[in-house]
Amino acid sequence: MDQKKSLKAGALNYAILLSIIAAATILLLLVWQEKQAEIHTKHKHQFDLRQNCFSAWNMLKNLPIAGQEYVKIERDLFDEGCDSINIINRQWGAFQTAVIRAQRMGFHYKTALIYGVLPHEKYQNVALYTTGKRYPLHFAGKVRIYGDVYAPQPGIKAAYIEGKTFPYKRMVRGQIYKREKNEIKPDVALENYAKRLAQFQYLPEDSLVFEINKNIRQPWEKRTIIFEPKRSFFDFDTLQGNLILSHRDSVVINATCGLNDVLINAKKVRIKDGFSGRLHIVATDTVILEENVTLAYPSSIILMNKNPKMQTQIRLKKGVQFSGVIISEDRERLSKTSAKVVLDSGSVVIGQVIANSQVEPKGKIMGQLFAEKIILHTRAGIYANHLLDCEINKDSLDIPFAGSGILGDEKYVAAWLN
Repeated sequence: MDQKKSLKAGALNYAILLSIIAAATILLLLVWQEKQAEIHTKHKHQFDLRQNCFSAWNMLKNLPIAGQEYVKIERDLFDEGCDSINIINRQWGAFQTAVIRAQRMGFHYKTALIYGVLPHEKYQNVALYTTGKRYPLHFAGKVRIYGDVYAPQPGIKAAYIEGKTFPYKRMVRGQIYKREKNEIKPDVALENYAKRLAQFQYLPEDSLVFEINKNIRQPWEKRTIIFEPKRSFFDFDTLQGNLILSHRDSVVINATCGLNDVLINAKKVRIKDGFSGRLHIVATDTVILEENVTLAYPSSIILMNKNPKMQTQIRLKKGVQFSGVIISEDRERLSKTSAKVVLDSGSVVIGQVIANSQVEPKGKIMGQLFAEKIILHTRAGIYANHLLDCEINKDSLDIPFAGSGILGDEKYVAAWLN
């Protein structure tokens, strides 16, 4: 009898245990389903918010904001009070940055990008554009031009320099057009931007500091840090992102510095031998990239000189690999023989070189050169509108190429910053 009662109690306990396990399993399944629903909802919102960010970028592409250094935009995408976007757009060297934040019902997604401009159709196939006034363009040595050439009115001729003649039958692997005047107009907004930086005038949205750590990664959605130190020589471990390195005289960057996407603003800028990074430089006097410097795309150099009595120069030495945009806007007119942009033999530019003055291209340009005048210095003398042993190859440039707004107006992403 006692044995039967014991068996019944055991069966009851077993049934209760099974009921508890079943209830717990059902509860866990309900919790798991709820969590999965939350994850699905979150992923759905994140996907939709990413799409909203792309919609915001497409909207920004069509907004007439040219000439504005800093623009803040807020929009309700569908006028339903649910999906909103915020855009902060600002000039960053020769390029522009955009920080986009999309919001919906407590969820948000943000992204940052740097963009340039595609050239107008008439400039898309240009390898060399120079007017040079009344002088013809002369080729000597192994000059190779791939793409269209806009030459001075007298045209293109072969020359004999430093014991070298032009050995090829075909002058240009492209079309040749003759022009009496330079049709490339200066970018007034870019000039005003460089002028403001040259006067060390900062935007109200920026944050000026005089001391920073050796390792800083400043997010693009936060305030721009303006670091204005007392000394000129820098040896940072890591400076990256939304940061401007500014000095009232000169900046020297050592090869050991880790700089990416930082903007450098000074009268004179020197990047030491062996440095590698991604930079934007705005100067008024001199920019020198020493041997074996590598600046990855999208990098930019802007040299703006409004002083007609001051001689300035951008120089890329042997072994330099530069990818991006170089702009020289120079008002100095005392010297007719000095080059404002010098690309030494063995240097490579991948992108665009745009100058309203003399350029000396001894290296290789995988892209486009727009110059008021070509100059060549040799042991025998100085030659106007002469090219010797250089290559300008527009066909080597990746298409589409987002570059300077001087040549077009269609915005295009150069790089995503996060």
